[in-house]
Amino acid sequence: MQRRFVALLLVVFSMVAWAQDAPKAPALPENVAKPEHNQLTQAINLLSKGAFAEAEQLVKPLVIPSVIRVYGSWATIPIELRESFRQAALEAVQNWNTALGGNPRLEWTDDERAADVQIVFEEDIAEITAGQFRLMHGRARLFLPPNQGDRRRVRARIATYIPYTEMPQSPKAIAHLVGQAIGAYLGLGESQKDTDLMGPVWNSEDLPTAPTQEEVARVRALNQVRATLVDYTARRVAVYLPKPKIVIEPMEYDFGETMQGEVVKHTFVVKNLGDAPLEINARPSCGCVTPYYDKVIEPGKAGKIEAELRTAGFRGAQIKTIQVTSNDPDNPNLTLRLTTTIRVAIEVKPSEQIPIALKTDAPTVQEAEIVSNTNEPLEVQEVRVNVPFARAETQKIDSKRTKVIVTISPEAPPGRNTILVTARTNSAATPQVNIALNYEKGIIVTPTTVFFGAISASTPLPVERVVTVSRADKGFQIKKFEVDDPNIEVRHEATEDGKQHRLILRYKGGWQQTGTVRKTLLIETDDPQQSTLRVSLMANVLSVSAK
Repeated sequence: MQRRFVALLLVVFSMVAWAQDAPKAPALPENVAKPEHNQLTQAINLLSKGAFAEAEQLVKPLVIPSVIRVYGSWATIPIELRESFRQAALEAVQNWNTALGGNPRLEWTDDERAADVQIVFEEDIAEITAGQFRLMHGRARLFLPPNQGDRRRVRARIATYIPYTEMPQSPKAIAHLVGQAIGAYLGLGESQKDTDLMGPVWNSEDLPTAPTQEEVARVRALNQVRATLVDYTARRVAVYLPKPKIVIEPMEYDFGETMQGEVVKHTFVVKNLGDAPLEINARPSCGCVTPYYDKVIEPGKAGKIEAELRTAGFRGAQIKTIQVTSNDPDNPNLTLRLTTTIRVAIEVKPSEQIPIALKTDAPTVQEAEIVSNTNEPLEVQEVRVNVPFARAETQKIDSKRTKVIVTISPEAPPGRNTILVTARTNSAATPQVNIALNYEKGIIVTPTTVFFGAISASTPLPVERVVTVSRADKGFQIKKFEVDDPNIEVRHEATEDGKQHRLILRYKGGWQQTGTVRKTLLIETDDPQQSTLRVSLMANVLSVSAK
C-alpha cells in the first residue's frame, strides 16, 4: 500500500513539474473573429491535452498565405456607380497593403472561385435575426477549414444602396466595407469604436478606410499565435493552458408546491476551481425566469446565479431551465433546472373549459365546482351568464366548495358556441372565475371557412379540401349542395347511419384573375331547424395559367 501511495505522489509531482516546465499557451488578442477565436481556443485546449494530430488539423489551415487574392463582382454594380465603387475597393486593398508592408500582400484576381476574399455587390443585403428582417450595409462571413471547405476564405456581400433608401452608398462606405472584409479574412472581429476600420458603418466623410495601428498590431499578434501553434503541433510540444473550471452543485432545484402569482427565488452557487477567470452567461428558457448572476468569477472563488421564477399565468407541474455558457473549454454548456407544482387559489372542477352536447327537445343542465385551495372560506358572491337562453345558480357544498349549476334552454341556437359563466368570489388572489361551456347542438359544420391556399400557375391541380357535416344524436340527410363557381367540383360521401357526411371540394383550375377569391358552398338538409348551411370558400390567386 505504501509503495502505491509513493507511486501516486510521484505521478502528481511529475504532472506539477510538467505544468511548470511546459510553455504557456499563447494568448489571443482582443476582438478576434468569433469562428477563428473558437477554433484557435479549441486547438490550444487539444495541445494542452497532448492531442497533437487533432490540434494540427485545426491550426494548419488557419495560416494566412503570403499572397491574398481578392475578387470583386464589378458587373453587378449599376453602371453609373461602377467606377467610383471600383476605385474605392482598390483604395481599401492598397490601404491594407501599406499597413501590412507587403507581409502578407493582397492582389486582385478575376477568378472568383480561386479568390480568398470574394467581394460581391448586390442591390440590397438582408438578414433575419431573432425572427426580425432587416437590411444591412454589408456582411462579411469567414469560412474556416476543415469544417467549412478546404481553405480559408471570406465572402463579403455589400449593398450598393443605403438600407431603406434609394440613395447609393458613398465611396467611403464602400472602401470601409471592403476593408472590413479583408480584416475579417485576417481574423479581426467587429469593433464598437467609430475610429476602427472594423467599427460601425456610417455614410459620412469621417468613416475610416484604413486599419488603425492597433488593428494592424492585432493582425500581427494573431499571425504570431498561428505560427507558434503550428510549430508546437509539428514538434509535438504540449502547452500549459490556464483555464477556468466551472462547478455548480446541485444543478436542479425544486420549489415544491407554489401558489399561482407567487414570485419565488433560488440561488445556485457557481465555483471556479480552475486557474483562470471564469466568464459565464445565463439565458433562461422562459420570460417568466430572470437570472441575476456574477459574470466573472476569479480562480478559487465562488459566485452565484440567483434565479427568480414568476408563477403568474401558470398552473400544474412546471419545468423551467437556465442555459449557462462559460469559457470553461471542458464544460462550456450547462443546464440548470427549476421545477415546481403551481396551485391556483381558486380552481374549477372538472375544468374551466367544459365541452357539452345540448339536447334539442329539453333543457340541458351542466354542473361545475368552484374550490378554494387556501385556508380562507370561499364565498361566491355572484354568478352570471353572457347569453339569454341560459341561467346560472349556486349551491354551497361546504366552506371551501360551491357548486355552479347552469341550465341551458332548448332555444339555444344550433351549431358550435360558447357560454361564458362568470363568478365573483371573495378571494383577493382570484376575485373572478370564468367557466367556458363549449357546446355543440344539432348539425355541426367543420370548417365553416375553407381556404384553398395560394394558387399560382405552378400549383399542382386539383386542389382538394374536405368539409365535414355531422350530428351526434341522430342521422340526417343532405338533400342538395352547390358552389357558386363552376371551377369547384363537390363530391358527397356519408356514413350508413347518416350521422356524418363528407363533402370533398376539388378546385380543378380556371381562375383567370389574380387577387382574393371568395365563393360559397350552400348545403340543404332535411332538418327543419338547420335547413340551410353555408360554408365560405377562399383562395389567394397569385398568378394564372395561360388559357
